[in-house]
Amino acid sequence: MWRSEQATAQPVRHRSFTIAALVAALVAALALGAPGAFAQFTFQFGAGAAWDDNPLNVNGASGSSIITADAAVNYSINAANFGYRGSYVGYDQLSSVDAIIGSAWASYETRRLSVAALFDHRTSIEERLYDYAGVTASAESGWATPGGTRLSLGIEGSVFRFPILTERNKEMIGVSTRINRSFRTRTTIIVGLGATATNYSGDVFADAGASVTQGWASLRLAQSVGNQTGLALQATFRGMGGADAASFTISEDSISYALLDDPSLYSMQRAGVELTHMLMDYSLTLKAGAYLSTRDYKTQGVYTDEFTYDDTADRIDDAASVWASASLHLRRFGPDATITMSAQWSDNSSNSYWYDWSGSYLSLGIQYSF
Repeated sequence: MWRSEQATAQPVRHRSFTIAALVAALVAALALGAPGAFAQFTFQFGAGAAWDDNPLNVNGASGSSIITADAAVNYSINAANFGYRGSYVGYDQLSSVDAIIGSAWASYETRRLSVAALFDHRTSIEERLYDYAGVTASAESGWATPGGTRLSLGIEGSVFRFPILTERNKEMIGVSTRINRSFRTRTTIIVGLGATATNYSGDVFADAGASVTQGWASLRLAQSVGNQTGLALQATFRGMGGADAASFTISEDSISYALLDDPSLYSMQRAGVELTHMLMDYSLTLKAGAYLSTRDYKTQGVYTDEFTYDDTADRIDDAASVWASASLHLRRFGPDATITMSAQWSDNSSNSYWYDWSGSYLSLGIQYSF
């Protein structure tokens, strides 16, 4: 629904790999089905249209209308899930970045343990610049204390490959812990802490194989107001080390990195508020939110103008966004379908010429499940 910071896929050979991975996952799921076990297929189809003032998220970009079509299949058997979701995204004025974006997954969850594997890809129809493929594996264990606090510990590792922008090739490992506590006042507090280490095996740094480390902390405070309204406040802090602008290798297509914004390459402070309200016996969901953030790209210098690059200063962005959405669930009227309308306004104020931009985004879509 919202513009994503993800961008992924590989050349044509990954399409066959994705299909093979999905088929293998479903065959394995069917093989695991013992007599009497609960198993179920679910399917989802969707379509949408949107207008984006600045789909490339860079200074001077032109707007484009967008059409989307997606399909998903999920196979559940007891505590296991296997599935794939694929989406086609087409830009009327920017057809060179039309793409198929997809994910195949396998997960297993019990009361105290959950494990998952995810394969992400982005396969462009014409221009391969933004393509990528990645595999992520994760595990999380959680338990409740006698006082009602929920604790969890997690570990995650991933490998991503970019066939054209090879300087973005990376391997990442991270650990995290979360504390979740609910109160009789219908207040919930969630605190998260974590750390990641990312190794870039391409030439994004002058010394290939350089690593970046990060530590992060997050706080979410959610409050129910009556039976149909919820308010949430959220703040995130992420710091980094191990890299500087002078060691960053800028290529001719560096402005394209706006579509492949890598959270491993900047520190960030972000805060925001979200409001949710339910109507029509919970069939209509209204949401709105606003966020402010500051990002310090310690691995990038700044463009002082359209062509001049200065690696003695860090790129710093101050961003603001406001969004609203309305989702109507039609199940009570017959079909298991959801119609969603959304709008978003974003402003990114940067000391680097190409990243000083603003734009708005409007969308309308429908999802049908069975």
